[in-house]
Amino acid sequence: MINLFCRFASLSWEERFLLCISTVLLLSCRVLLALFELDRTRRGISRLVRASPAVTSVEDPDQITWAVTSANTVLPGSGTCLSQAIVGATLLAAHGFPATVRLGVANPETAFEAHAWVEREGTVVVGDLTDLDRYRRISSWTVSA
Repeated sequence: MINLFCRFASLSWEERFLLCISTVLLLSCRVLLALFELDRTRRGISRLVRASPAVTSVEDPDQITWAVTSANTVLPGSGTCLSQAIVGATLLAAHGFPATVRLGVANPETAFEAHAWVEREGTVVVGDLTDLDRYRRISSWTVSA
């Protein structure tokens, strides 16, 4: 635990701020997904992002990928790929980087398995898996500012 605090303290204030915002948004998204349908959750996260203070600007979209992934690893419980995708795409768009959320399902002959990921300019930036090609896309939406 002390190592975690030392790593946090070694970050710049902009990185700390982005990490904290990502953490709050991921927790909020988890709650909203448990209570509401997907579209209402997306709108809620979008409103939260617009209402959050824009203390820092993000010049590199990889900073957002890092923040969302890092925040998810330190949160208790199992964060879903869907909450990471919603938050990641919304934060990217808010900072001027349009992104597309993709939802896919694995081969139906096995147990049901789904995954959500974010693509930016054709590259997976949140939710990348080594076997991502086994998921058949069933839905997607683009998030832009």
